[in-house]
Amino acid sequence: RVFVLGAILAAGVGIPVVRDLFNVNAWMYTNETINLLGSILVIGVVEEALVYAAVRYSVFDSAEFDERVDGIVYATAAGLGFATMLNFDYVVGHAGVDLGVGVIRVTITALAHASIAGVLGYFLGQVKFEHTPIYYLPAGVLLAAILNGAFFWAQDIVTRVGVSFNPWYGLVLAVIMAAGLFVLVSGLIQRANAETAALAGR
Repeated sequence: RVFVLGAILAAGVGIPVVRDLFNVNAWMYTNETINLLGSILVIGVVEEALVYAAVRYSVFDSAEFDERVDGIVYATAAGLGFATMLNFDYVVGHAGVDLGVGVIRVTITALAHASIAGVLGYFLGQVKFEHTPIYYLPAGVLLAAILNGAFFWAQDIVTRVGVSFNPWYGLVLAVIMAAGLFVLVSGLIQRANAETAALAGR
């Protein structure tokens, strides 16, 4: 259900807001600085706020969300739903795509959104089960937005080789980022669980 909600929010809010309200194609690609800032402050913030909303206003207060790692699980599901709708919109908008390039793009989008949503999910899990400062969750959304925007900005750069386009470089970048964030989030979860166990033993 969280996956489906992520897809619905992408189709009903995320894509129209970015494409129509902010009209990013008209101004964002004029130079690399504007591209990076727009990627983070518009696309990244909108997308990660909606992934947050998909979890926070559905499963967050339910009995199913009963341990920290659930934040990562549900946010990743929402991120994958969001990525699925972005990929669907891309294919429809381009009247189909080259199979090789299309498969690579779908994989990159799914890996990136799932791994970045996992970082946001860590913050959701901490807020649910720990006493955190009021700025903690907004900081988590902002961090996810920065990762989102910076990744897709970097992916756009590395896939452009002179006047040619090589999507494999983007896939390599996505795999490296996903693996790095997985290790990071896993370490944070293990540390948080160890701290909770230590406090419970006192």
